[in-house]
Amino acid sequence: MKTTVTIWFACSVAVPVIANAILYFWLRWKGVSMVFAFAGTPGYLDVVYARWCREHQKSPATILWFRAIALLNLVIAAWAFCVYVAGGSS
Repeated sequence: MKTTVTIWFACSVAVPVIANAILYFWLRWKGVSMVFAFAGTPGYLDVVYARWCREHQKSPATILWFRAIALLNLVIAAWAFCVYVAGGSS
């Protein structure tokens, strides 16, 4: 159980980090101006992406839902990791 939760937690961390990097470089490629220091802040790139979508009459829903679900999964995985792995349960 500990190995499974540890792998789940590691993947849950990797998915939002990689998705953030992909969104950041995609927005840069599209010419969107951003503050680099805020790029890692949860929600900042979402707002920038939503603004870009509004300017180009596109729906940001798919990407924003994916990112929200990935962050929710990370929170749940962090809780499970703390309870089952770091908490010392067998």
